[in-house]
Amino acid sequence: MKKILFSLLIMVSGLASSQMTLQPKKIILVNGCLTGQNFLNKNKQNIKSTRIVANAATLPQQYKNIANIVPFPISIVDVKENYYDKILLSDFNERYHLVKDNPIYFDGNLISEPNVKILGNDLETFAVIEKDGKKFLSIESSK
Repeated sequence: MKKILFSLLIMVSGLASSQMTLQPKKIILVNGCLTGQNFLNKNKQNIKSTRIVANAATLPQQYKNIANIVPFPISIVDVKENYYDKILLSDFNERYHLVKDNPIYFDGNLISEPNVKILGNDLETFAVIEKDGKKFLSIESSK
């Protein structure tokens, strides 16, 4: 009986954790570049200020170009020193032999504009996934 309960518990916890990873994570915007939630934890000493933007109408003017491609709310972070690697999403598509203009899943969020820059310092995993018969690059900033 204990073995059955233990097996059931493991199966339920596995299902719960797999459902959590499918949900999009919050996007962070650092000096106009996308990054993931991990950035806040790893770079606390370099963060000058953080503010949350609830919708495109309240997005600062210099970031209006990404208003239609990121899910809201997002956090906008100002840093003291900007020494992070900035990489175009389209460059990753080329590295993985995909069409340069192909949309990319970043932390579970579909980013349809490949000319957006992301911070390369906190990227953890890359995988080519297939959805609805199309191949996409999936980038995760945390494991």
